[in-house]
Amino acid sequence: MKAIIEVGAYDGTDGIALAYKNPQIKVIAFEANPYQINTIKKNKKILEKRKNIKLKNYIIYNYAVSKEDKIKNFYIAKNPRASSLNQVKVNLEKNWAGWKEVHFDQIKKIKVTSINLKTFCKKKNINKILYLHLDAQGTDLEILKSLKKNINSVNEGVVEVAKNNSTAIYKKIIQ
Repeated sequence: MKAIIEVGAYDGTDGIALAYKNPQIKVIAFEANPYQINTIKKNKKILEKRKNIKLKNYIIYNYAVSKEDKIKNFYIAKNPRASSLNQVKVNLEKNWAGWKEVHFDQIKKIKVTSINLKTFCKKKNINKILYLHLDAQGTDLEILKSLKKNINSVNEGVVEVAKNNSTAIYKKIIQ
């Protein structure tokens, strides 16, 4: 099966738009933050009502995506877009002055189920990822690398990464 995959759906608008524009393709979205799932479902219903359609090709999973299938710590940030499997760096103010308190302050730690994308694709018989959107707050390269040889199944996509370690927002995963 061919699919579009979004990791880090936040409010679902990107994945929902991709599903709307590509009704013949399955769009699979992942969002680790359980508090965002209702927002995603609400946004999907809003589009369906506005366009008088049913998006049958959009599926949201409440999982973190990482290199392994495991229960992990997930840090909820003041700005939910900044929530991550990673903790924020201690010296964040050096390169991101004023941002920590407004966006990156981690206000809660919860446990989430993490899955490996390669394993997920195998279980769901996804042999071609037409578009991969990775916005996983510091674990993007780890997810991409975990595909191993299956990286060749990715046609195109976007990966969000820091340009260097000094400007990175998050500590490396130590779980």
